[in-house]
Amino acid sequence: ASGVSDVFRTGVAISGCDVMALRSCMELEAEYLQLLEKLYGKPVLPVGLLPVSIEDVGERGNNDTWQSAIGWLNKQRNGSVVYVALGSEVALSQDQINELAHGLELSRVPFLWAW
Repeated sequence: ASGVSDVFRTGVAISGCDVMALRSCMELEAEYLQLLEKLYGKPVLPVGLLPVSIEDVGERGNNDTWQSAIGWLNKQRNGSVVYVALGSEVALSQDQINELAHGLELSRVPFLWAW
């Protein structure tokens, strides 16, 4: 707890760098990456999406929860499942998580929430 916010730290890092390397790719976020270049006046280098480690793949294959989720997903009609993955960039409050979950339930659309 240095008292310095993450936003401030990010701003200092961006202002002090020559190039911004981001975990992304042009195929998914071309407009966003081009906007960052324009806003910050620095080249943006998308380094691609980082693959999972071999250990993670091996563990996933033996995980009962994973197998259950894949089994359920395979029974759904193609294109009918909403995939929810919020990542770790922003922390939602418990109320926001509850509202999102409630909205998903009310939609009555099958969803897979990656947590």
